[in-house]
Order: sequence, then structure tokens, then C-alpha cells
Amino acid sequence: MELWTNDIDEAVSVLVGEHWAVRKAGCEDVWEGASFGIWQVAGLPFGAPWGRCLFERFADGSQFDRLRAWQGDEIFAIALDGTGFHGQHGRVWQSGVGNLYLSIAMPVHVDAACVKALMALPARAVIEAVSPLMTVMPEVKVPNDVVVRGADGAMSKMAGCLTEVRMGRAAITQVRYGIGINIAHAPEIKENGHLQACALSGYLRDPAPPSALYRRVLAGVLACIARDIAQTGSG
Repeated sequence: MELWTNDIDEAVSVLVGEHWAVRKAGCEDVWEGASFGIWQVAGLPFGAPWGRCLFERFADGSQFDRLRAWQGDEIFAIALDGTGFHGQHGRVWQSGVGNLYLSIAMPVHVDAACVKALMALPARAVIEAVSPLMTVMPEVKVPNDVVVRGADGAMSKMAGCLTEVRMGRAAITQVRYGIGINIAHAPEIKENGHLQACALSGYLRDPAPPSALYRRVLAGVLACIARDIAQTGSG
């Protein structure tokens, strides 16, 4: 896999857990004003079609927004922390190390009528990735939230998803997803009228090291999205 980062030691530690074969492949301007080292890394637990990952310890601005300019093959971007993260309608998504902040851009050729199906994919992928780990079953709160319902029926938000598409003349040519999952901790929500947050760590069936849990959730979400996109494109 091609890994774009300026912190290769941290990236390999987070994504693999130990040092595998790493080779410096070059240096390239990924976005205007941002230059990253490009590395070839063996042993990353992500299958096809994921051949490229952008990793930032701290993202200065939303990776999801920056991926709007992406014109290439499949790419996913993760940041351990950062500024400018947001949910639907520009609402601030609070960041903090230990939670997952994932952005994806994928070229597709899908009929425009499939846009609702594409919008449903990320929340469904989150549920498929995390539910085997949990003592309760998470739910989708339409259109883009993943919630946990308490004994009193009250819902708490564990994840949020964004979807944008790029249109060609007669079909969707790219889909972009932004996915935030509270894995380690739940941020404090101060705005009235919004769901309180919860974290996956509070509902684990079995204890797991935080780093291993992070990698398992990330790999699970990416696998589900890749599979479902392929099925949508062939449907």
C-alpha cells in the first residue's frame, strides 16, 4: 500500500502496530500547500481496492473537504486529531485522540438514481464493523447517525457520516464519505437539541487494547464500504 504521511513511525504504529517493510518511494504535493512523504508499506490490514492512504497526526482542516479536489483512484484519509472537522450542515464534530476520523474518495460509475443507496452505505458499514464487538445493537438514525439506545429509550450518538457525490453527464462518477466514530471517548455536546454522545469503549463485549480496537474498526468499515460500493455499481 502507498502511504502518504510526514510521520511514518506514528502512521505505521497506528495502522499496523509494529514495523513492517517500509520503503521511501518519493515526495509529492498532495494538496496545494501540503507536501507529504510517500512510502510503500507492506502488512497494512486493508484489502482491495485500497491502495493509498493519507495519514496525519494532526489535520489542519477537514480532510473530507480537502478530498473534494481529489481526481484519482480510491483513497482514504485518517487523522488522529485536528481542527475544522464537521458533521451535517457544518455542525462542529469535536475531535480528540483515540476516536476515528476517516474520509474516503472513490471513483464510481453509478446511475444517479442510486444516490440514496450510496448515502445509506457509511452508517450501515459502521454498524456492521462495530456490532460484533458490542453488548448492545447500535441503530441508524436516518439519515447519517449511528446511535445506541439506552434502557429508558433515550438515544446517544456514537458515529456520524457525511456523503457527497460528483456527477458526470449521466451518472455519479465519485463518492466521498466522512465518518467519525467515538471509539475511545465521547465528546461533551453543549448545543441544545442535539443528541448526547457515547463511545464504543463503553459497550465492549470483551476488553481490547485501544490500538487494536482502532485498527479493527477502521479495517471493518473500509471492507464493508468497498464491498457495498462494488455491489451498488453492479446492481
